[in-house]
Amino acid sequence: MKRIICFIVFVFLLVPLSACGQSGSSSKTKIKPVSVVNMPVEEAVKALQECGADNIVTDADQYEGWAPEKIIVTEQSVQEGKSISPDEEIRLTCRRLVRLYVDVKSESNLLFNTYDMDIYVDDHNLGTVKNGDSFTALAEVIEGSHEIYAYKSSNHSTSAYKQIDVNGDTTFSSRISHGGSIGFEESSVKEGILG
Repeated sequence: MKRIICFIVFVFLLVPLSACGQSGSSSKTKIKPVSVVNMPVEEAVKALQECGADNIVTDADQYEGWAPEKIIVTEQSVQEGKSISPDEEIRLTCRRLVRLYVDVKSESNLLFNTYDMDIYVDDHNLGTVKNGDSFTALAEVIEGSHEIYAYKSSNHSTSAYKQIDVNGDTTFSSRISHGGSIGFEESSVKEGILG
């Protein structure tokens, strides 16, 4: 009798489990991609594959010969967390990571407005130029449009900026005037690292 009861209990437990398995197999599995923006392209592809994506297209081949870790994803066609089928195309737009050399000179004020200035590329602090001194820094940026900022060091209420286009290794040079306001004077943007 115990065997019959055990068999009946086993059958009642097995039937619902097998029904779940069948309903699960009839619907196609969905995946939710992660955000890979600002990642090197090889790492980005790997991260998406780990999510289950198997149709990933990039434009990284336009940078043949460029170090893979210097090819950065700037856009992805499917947003993070959106449910898609594993074979839906995810297109990654890439740009190169290039060098930007910043070479600036602060004008020398003797009595008033002798403050130092913080130099930024976009939201990245490169360092501080002292009143009357020269300042150089080398940064890596994604090719495209960027802004160079000079802020009064004591408080960033006084500032100036210059927008530049960076399409490869680039040198930005300028003289910075500062008083009640700050200004970039005699600025130049040249290809290559000059210094």
